[in-house]
Amino acid sequence: MTKPRLKTQINENLNINIEEKFDYERTINYLSANGYARVSSIRENGEFSVKGDVIDIFPTDFKNPVRINIFGDEIEKFEEFNPKNQKSIQSVFRLIIKPFNEFSFNQSKRTIKADTFLTDLSTFEQDDLIVHVDHGIGKFNGLKNVTVLENDHDCIEITYFNNDKLYVPVENIELLSKYGGNSEFAQIDKLGSSNWQFRKASAKNKINEIAEDLIKVAAERSLKEATKYTVQEPYYSNFINEFEFQDTEDQANVTSELLFDLNSGLPMDRLICGDVGFGKTEVALRGAFNVAMSGAQVAFIVPTTLLCSQHYENFTKRFKNFPLKVDQISRLNSTSENNKIIERINSGESDVVVGTHALLNSKIKFKKLGMLIIDEEQHFGVSQKEKIKSLRSNVHVLALTATPIPRTLQMSLVGIRDLSIISIVMARCIMSAQELTN
Repeated sequence: MTKPRLKTQINENLNINIEEKFDYERTINYLSANGYARVSSIRENGEFSVKGDVIDIFPTDFKNPVRINIFGDEIEKFEEFNPKNQKSIQSVFRLIIKPFNEFSFNQSKRTIKADTFLTDLSTFEQDDLIVHVDHGIGKFNGLKNVTVLENDHDCIEITYFNNDKLYVPVENIELLSKYGGNSEFAQIDKLGSSNWQFRKASAKNKINEIAEDLIKVAAERSLKEATKYTVQEPYYSNFINEFEFQDTEDQANVTSELLFDLNSGLPMDRLICGDVGFGKTEVALRGAFNVAMSGAQVAFIVPTTLLCSQHYENFTKRFKNFPLKVDQISRLNSTSENNKIIERINSGESDVVVGTHALLNSKIKFKKLGMLIIDEEQHFGVSQKEKIKSLRSNVHVLALTATPIPRTLQMSLVGIRDLSIISIVMARCIMSAQELTN
C-alpha cells in the first residue's frame, strides 16, 4: 500500500519530538514552504541546511540554531549549537518551529542590520553617502548630541540638498544603510521631495517584473527533464587532487550540492555567491569537468573580455592533463579565428567554450550543450539576457556572482533558484618535503 503524501503545512507550527518518528521529507518541505532559506551553512534566523543525515535549523525567535542528527526515521542526537564554533550548547528534546514570516524576517533583519551598520559606522568619513529608507541619499555628517524636550539623544546627522539637516536617533539606525553604488554619479536628495519615493517605487516594480519572469522560467523548467551527469571516476579524483588549494568547508558543501543537481534528472538552476578568491570558479570547474568528460558541451559566458581571458587561462590550466578541448571566443580573436571556433562548437569538437556576448552569436548552434555557466549575469544587457534565456531551456544552469546577496533576495529565491554561499576564503596548500614525508 502506498503511503499517502502529507500536505505541507503553511503558516502553522511544526513540532519535532526526539521520542517520535522523524519525517525527513515533511520537515524539509515545511521549512521551504514557510519562508526558511536553504543555505550551505546557517548564520541567522530563518535559514536551514541539509548535509546528509544532519539538518541544521535556525528557527524564529531562537538565539542559537538547532542540529538534528537522524538515522532512518529516528533522531539520534538533538541539540542546540553555536554557529560560530559548531560546539554543542545543550540537548533538545522537543522543538516547535514557527513559520519565518514577514514579521519574523523584519525583526531579525532589524537586529542584524543595526549591528552591521553600527560596525560600518566606524569606517564612515565626513560626507560619505548614506541612505535613509524614507528620505533617500544624503551625506554623513557625524554623530551629534541633540536635546529634545530636555532629553539628550545621540543622533546621526545627515545633510541633504540645500544643506538641510536630518537627525536620526541611533535607536532608529535600522532606517539607514551605506550607499552601495558609484558615489561619483549619485545625486543628493531633497527633504520633502517625492523624487526618492518615485525612484524607490520604480525599483520595486522592476524587481517585481524580474521576480515574475523568474517564477515563469522556474515553472517551465520544473516540468522538463535534463540529462544526468555522474561523477567521472577515476578521472574526477585525479582532477581534484591537482587543485593547488585546500577546500574550505563551504567549497566542499557547494561542490556536493552541484554534483547532486547534475545527477538529479532535473534541470539545475543554482546561484553561487562568494567574494573574489573564495573558490566559486573551482566549484564551477568541477561541474564542467564531469559534464564535459561525459561527452556534453559546456558554455561559460562572462560580461568582459578581461574575465573571458582569465577564465580561459584557468580552464586551460586545470584541464591540461585531460582529453578536453577548451576554446575562447571574444573580440580579442580575429574574425577568422572566431569562425573556426564556431565550426568546432557546432561540430561538437569544442568541449568547453569560454566567451563574452560573442558566445550568443546566432551562428553558434551547440551540438550537445549540457551545462551553461554565467558569470555576473547582472552585468549583461536586456537583449543579451534574452538570448541567454533561450539557451537555458533544459540544460543545467550555474550562475556565479561576487555581489553580496541581501537576505530579502535569499527569501525571494526560495523555491525559484537554489542558492549556495561560499563565505570562507581559500588557503593555499603549502607543504614542505618533511610534511609530505610524515
